Amino acid sequence: MSDNEDNFDGDDFDDVEEDEGLDDLENAEEKGQENVEILPSGERQLANQKRITTPYMTKYEQARILGAELETCMLTLKVEFVYQSLSLDYTRNGC
Repeated sequence: MSDNEDNFDGDDFDDVEEDEGLDDLENAEEKGQENVEILPSGERQLANQKRITTPYMTKYEQARILGAELETCMLTLKVEFVYQSLSLDYTRNGC
C-alpha cells in the first residue's frame, strides 16, 4: 500500500465513539487547586556556584572525541578523492 492511493472514504471513522473522558481533562484545573503552592521567583534554589570536575576524560568523552576525529578524517579522504578525480590541487591537513 502506498500513501498515494485514492481509495480513502471519509466514512471510515463514523463508527468511532467519542471519548467522554476528555471532560475530566478540561475540569482538572478546578479540581487540583487546593494542592498547588505558588512560589515567588526569588525563592528557587541556586545551582552550585563552584563546579567540581576531574582532569580526566571518561570513556564516553574519549569515544565521542575519537568518533568526531574519525568522521572528520573520513570526510577529508573523500574530499581528497574528489579533488584528485577532478585534477585539482589539494593538500591534506592532519589525517
